[in-house]
Amino acid sequence: MASGPKELVRKCGSHARDAIERATGIAATHGIGVVDPALVIACVLERDDLGACRVVDQLGVSRAGLRDRLFSDATTGPKVARPRPAFGESFFPWLAAAWELSRDLGAKEIQTGALLHAWLEGLGGEAPTWMGLAAVRAKIPGARDPLAAPVRTANPLRTAAPQPKNLIRKCSTRAAAALEAAVVKSLELNLETVEPSVLLASILSDQDCGAAHLLAQRDINAADIARGLLEAHQHRGDPEHKERPAFRPEIYQWIADAWAYASVEHDATSVETAHLLLTWRSFSSRYTEVRALELEQWTLSDFEVFLAQVDDGAVPLG
Repeated sequence: MASGPKELVRKCGSHARDAIERATGIAATHGIGVVDPALVIACVLERDDLGACRVVDQLGVSRAGLRDRLFSDATTGPKVARPRPAFGESFFPWLAAAWELSRDLGAKEIQTGALLHAWLEGLGGEAPTWMGLAAVRAKIPGARDPLAAPVRTANPLRTAAPQPKNLIRKCSTRAAAALEAAVVKSLELNLETVEPSVLLASILSDQDCGAAHLLAQRDINAADIARGLLEAHQHRGDPEHKERPAFRPEIYQWIADAWAYASVEHDATSVETAHLLLTWRSFSSRYTEVRALELEQWTLSDFEVFLAQVDDGAVPLG
């Protein structure tokens, strides 16, 4: 067994670490004081290409239903003012159990399937009835095979959206227009792919969108930020490239994060530009190394004030 918490985290595979990092980010955004295994599992279930997801399928449980309920339970609890969430007391014993299971299966690191198994085994007979896991302990041994052959994707970039078109359909009319504008701007810049920072610039170039109104609360000029982001791409493209650029995988990650927040926290039916801006504010390092320091001058409290203005009909959300 690994000797301590830090070593246990180092034993995690890349997908497991990604889920832990995302859970920590969500906890910080929502004022959740403690990161527990359930929130990490919810983040794992955002993807379709992991061993954990195949385990859930074998158990006959609705992945989307389980994920959404775990997110909902985690984000609707008491809020705390803490700069960085702490790990709950069950967190490292859970990782230790996952590591033991991984070693039993001959793995050299903790995979997402092992995280799921350890979580389910920890629940035992106490699994809430809404999970549909009444016989989960009996089913677990027969569901371990998927761990032995996890799906490997050729693209090393992280993607949380195995069905990109479905994510695009989640975007509002205004957000979809920003996506298309980013494609056009990337063509003008001779870029082979649409970068997240170009999409952000396209969002902020629309002075009537919700994102621009949100920044205006702090006297932040969205158009100036947009110009700066686009200038960073000047003369970096290939003049010979004339084909329609494809979206970077990180853009789908960004939309997926925004959709998770919008649908769980606000029961939204589409991703609006303000949701994209809030997600960028919280998780920009997941999408790009480019930083827009001006965007760090507003807080979640500003977003809540903005939402109140939306409810009053004073500003648009999209």
